Amino acid sequence: MREFEKEALQCGVKFKKSHADNFPFDSEEFKAHVQDWPQTFSGVGAHHQNAAIERCVKTISYLCRSMMMHQLLHWPAAFDLALWPFAMEQAVFLWNHMPNERNRLAPVELFTSTKLHSYDALSHA
Repeated sequence: MREFEKEALQCGVKFKKSHADNFPFDSEEFKAHVQDWPQTFSGVGAHHQNAAIERCVKTISYLCRSMMMHQLLHWPAAFDLALWPFAMEQAVFLWNHMPNERNRLAPVELFTSTKLHSYDALSHA
């Protein structure tokens, strides 16, 4: 969390509150770290409380699963479920750098308030 906060501060983003569920966010160490922020906690399975984030997680999970299925169909001998974390990392990269149809901005551009010079990284992905 602290590394993410440092990166966010470099982009001019300062967190004001925390909304989380269960471990590790209900640990004493985390609560002490964010003691100056208002904190709210969700019950188990309360996905309705942050629909936008839940939708992002769902989309990234589907993209990751699609990449794994693609490998299984085209290279079954090389398929290894241990590659799931790499596929997940790639799916997150694609999600963060793919422009939105509505506003033509990628999530990383919205977060950093900086327009990417090009989307070449996507063509190389």
